Amino acid sequence: MNACDDNGVKLMRVIAKHCRISYTRVAREIGYNYLSVKVKIERAIARGLMDVKPLVSAKLYGKIGALLRFKASNPGKIIEFLSKCNRVLGVMSVGDEIVAMLVARDKLEVMAIINRLSLFGDGLKEYSIEYGEIPPYMMIPVKNHDTCEHDCLNRIFENRSCLPSLSIKNNNRRKK
Repeated sequence: MNACDDNGVKLMRVIAKHCRISYTRVAREIGYNYLSVKVKIERAIARGLMDVKPLVSAKLYGKIGALLRFKASNPGKIIEFLSKCNRVLGVMSVGDEIVAMLVARDKLEVMAIINRLSLFGDGLKEYSIEYGEIPPYMMIPVKNHDTCEHDCLNRIFENRSCLPSLSIKNNNRRKK
């Protein structure tokens, strides 16, 4: 590892540890000056190498996890759709299959996303779903600020979106 890579690793460690840290403090911790830290971070963001996004608790997003495996005639479009969806934790292509992990409030939301995927081109050839539970302490990134850009849930359910609400209903508070 050369000195440039080592400084890049130090920069990412400091940012990952303290995501709301100032450029001045980052520069102090890694031994750079303020301007070079600012330029490095802004350049990485502009090149699409990193981004700053909010993380929200699974308590707000939902506790249902779904592992989807499917085959489709147009995997590129489906992968692009899934990569922008806030409910998708990860997506990848494995041979001729697409594998995605979703978070949802209930199984109906998972089915709404699958129904939306079936509208792409010839639709899905086949799919399988395995359900599980998302740990409540897991933090989920908000990738897309547009409320249901693809209208995947609003079309089926009223007042639901891919963005979580910042309130927890029935959170077992004591009533006075």
